[in-house]
Amino acid sequence: MQLTVILCGREAIPVRAIPYISGWLFLSDSLITSLAGESGVRNEVPLRAYHPGIDGQPVALLPKEWDGITAETKALESSLRKAEASGEMAYEEAYAHWRQQSVKLFPPGVFVWRDEFEDFFAKAFHQDSVTILPERPGDRDLNLSPWVPAELRDILMEGFEPEVCEQALAHTTITSEPAVANSKESPRDRAHRLKVEKEDERKKGTKAYAQAVAERNHISPARMNELIRKFTRD
Repeated sequence: MQLTVILCGREAIPVRAIPYISGWLFLSDSLITSLAGESGVRNEVPLRAYHPGIDGQPVALLPKEWDGITAETKALESSLRKAEASGEMAYEEAYAHWRQQSVKLFPPGVFVWRDEFEDFFAKAFHQDSVTILPERPGDRDLNLSPWVPAELRDILMEGFEPEVCEQALAHTTITSEPAVANSKESPRDRAHRLKVEKEDERKKGTKAYAQAVAERNHISPARMNELIRKFTRD
């Protein structure tokens, strides 16, 4: 299952999906404490999560906004430990229940930027920072299309329905072809051309992202073409 989406022309990962794409190397509780600015995992660069603001633009969550979720996670863990201690659940059963329930505690529609998260993850789980015993090939790799239990697929992607991604597309810009260089152009014209080409290159990348929205968020090609025309600046 593909667990990335395109928002505002940029690839994003739902926070609920992070334990799965990390193969549960990044556990839910460690993820929450990292987002809360507490211990979590060791890294010099803080991990930030975002949610769509009123105007559709991403807004970073403050560390303190994770305090309530931290408390809920600890409460879930405490109740499962009690169930295990009383014999109501075996350890394996309690752990499986914790995995399923802990991801639901993350708010829907909250995400991290893929490039920021990949940089954070590579540093946080480098072999000099974390020891895995026994370590198997791929244990430190991210899998953006992992197997996910059927009952959790909609839950992980809650808040990233196609209409949400379409709204985010409104904040991207689509392009025409770049300007062609002229050997007789003046310095002023050259500076203007380079500026236009740079802007066009940025927009061309955005168009590629726009096309990816259709593929990854099940938006029909006809609807995507309509969105591209709608949000193209003259």
